[in-house]
Amino acid sequence: MIKVYGSRMCRESCQLQEYLDACEIRYQFIDINDNLRNLKRFLRMRDTLDIFENCRSIGDIGVPLLIPDDGEPTLKWQRWLQNQGYQVDGEDRQCCLLGDNE
Repeated sequence: MIKVYGSRMCRESCQLQEYLDACEIRYQFIDINDNLRNLKRFLRMRDTLDIFENCRSIGDIGVPLLIPDDGEPTLKWQRWLQNQGYQVDGEDRQCCLLGDNE
């Protein structure tokens, strides 16, 4: 099953959930703000995976993070949906620590 690490306080995370729901794609949403276990799991990935290099350098949190069934995490969730044959508008964005995306 697809996993999504995000936050209900994050506009982009909510947008991803709306697309997944509209496309009737089953997924597990893991809110990094729900508890420390979720936050620690996410931070372990954020601190070690190369896909987060740019996020770390510009102050983005790095959510939403989509982990498809094949296990290859991606921050490019809109591109992933398009590659699955779904129509998606806009560009990939992540929540920003600096408040630019609020």
